[in-house]
Amino acid sequence: MGSFNDLNQLRECKASGANLLRDPGNGGTLYLPIDDGLCLLTLAAAGETRALRAAADVPLGVRVTVVVDQITGGGTCTMEGITFSVEGERATFECHQYNGARAWYVRPGSPGSVTATDLVLNSTYELNFTFGGVSALAMDDAAIVSNVAAAGSDGKSLFMETQDGAAGNIVATPGLAGGNFTVTAGIGGAAYAGSGDVGGDSACISLVTQAGGAGDGAGAAGLAGVIRLNSAPGVIFEKHALTTKTTTATLTAAELLGGLLSTTGTSYTVTLPSGADLDNAIHAQVGANEYFEFSVVNTASGTVTIAVGSGNWTSLGTLTVATLTSARFRVTRTAVSTFVLYRVG
Repeated sequence: MGSFNDLNQLRECKASGANLLRDPGNGGTLYLPIDDGLCLLTLAAAGETRALRAAADVPLGVRVTVVVDQITGGGTCTMEGITFSVEGERATFECHQYNGARAWYVRPGSPGSVTATDLVLNSTYELNFTFGGVSALAMDDAAIVSNVAAAGSDGKSLFMETQDGAAGNIVATPGLAGGNFTVTAGIGGAAYAGSGDVGGDSACISLVTQAGGAGDGAGAAGLAGVIRLNSAPGVIFEKHALTTKTTTATLTAAELLGGLLSTTGTSYTVTLPSGADLDNAIHAQVGANEYFEFSVVNTASGTVTIAVGSGNWTSLGTLTVATLTSARFRVTRTAVSTFVLYRVG
């Protein structure tokens, strides 16, 4: 007579239409058929592992669903980077091919996805998310170069939205706030105590659009993409420290990057930092022909002149700011330690 676990496996297998796979036990490798399979795990100890057969040895499109059926003795299991620790947790793995190499992927949108506290997707290759059978989003630790729509198709658009707040459900009850959406880049690591070394740079967040597709013959190229900020009340920026000068001075790179200079006193000259000092203060991800802007608010009784720094600096436009006026400047990095100052307002 079969065990209670055997009966559960038979029911799951019949419901899914997949082949029943034997649980190989701790440290074992699942035997895979040529089509879909289902394996119900029995976990008896913490730290157990299971493995799938090497993707290179499996037909493309093979799909394997793993379900935690029974846990005793605080059992847990790690498989393809996912840790199972609760009865009923499941994940579906599918064999895909990318850039000539096969790999196992956790199937997006699979019913009953893993509900562990931390979901780890561990892949040597990029992770692709598909919606309605069409690839919409690729993630990798290198630039994505081949996430291309099928012939005759536009690239698939992708929308991300946090949860809406609930409406008030009784008289005099306010509506509830919608969920916030935060994107945070990693912080740089601290230098080893006592080493005298510098700390690591924190990571950048880049929003990148690309040029339109090339035209053929007399056909024009497609339009370049744009970054749109559609915010109902406007865009809010964090305020940096205000730099104030009262007489002739040379700005530090940090003061210039702060973006706002107030001048008081009489007439004098404020000099920008050297190209080398400014380059050292700018993140390594900033490339050629990228820029930042800063403003000067002159409340001095005379004219304040902005002078370029030493080294590889050039300028274009009037660099004097009359009393009781303001000016806007743009600093463009054209090469290593090389900058151009433009008067833009």
